[in-house]
Amino acid sequence: MHKPIFCALLAVGLTATARPALAGFTLGVDVGPNFVLEPGQTDVDESAGIGLAARVGYEVDLTLLKITPELKLGFEDPGTPDAFRVMGGLRVNLFEGLSPVAFAHVGGLLGDIEGFAWDVGGGVELTMIPKLKIGAFLSFNRADNSELTWDSFSRDGATWEWIQLGAAATITF
Repeated sequence: MHKPIFCALLAVGLTATARPALAGFTLGVDVGPNFVLEPGQTDVDESAGIGLAARVGYEVDLTLLKITPELKLGFEDPGTPDAFRVMGGLRVNLFEGLSPVAFAHVGGLLGDIEGFAWDVGGGVELTMIPKLKIGAFLSFNRADNSELTWDSFSRDGATWEWIQLGAAATITF
């Protein structure tokens, strides 16, 4: 019976210690090569491509932890085919200065691939000046070629999976 009360008091205490004055909008960019996990999934047998994405979010600073809900818009060339991705997700940074980062996004694709897409990854970021972070990341990406309609979901069985090793820069306003 005392556990729920303790948990509620702990949640209120953690919320009270959050510093909302240290929250702000973020703009970020990710770029790096994509390495296809199973080359030959299309007519063109390429095992590498490029990914470029822009991110916009709102960072909330909870002292040791920074949480950023964000929208990610990007061009992906996982070998072939090419696609434009629109995804929403979350980025979590731990500490200040040299900061481990983890992220995950889910959304859709338009272009040569259309359908469901997601990514998950992690890396490290270094705060260069108080509002600018640069870093490196590694992510696993997947795209399912599918047709989404209001009343059905059909998948043609084609999936693309790739690893991206990239560089990132983020500025907070």
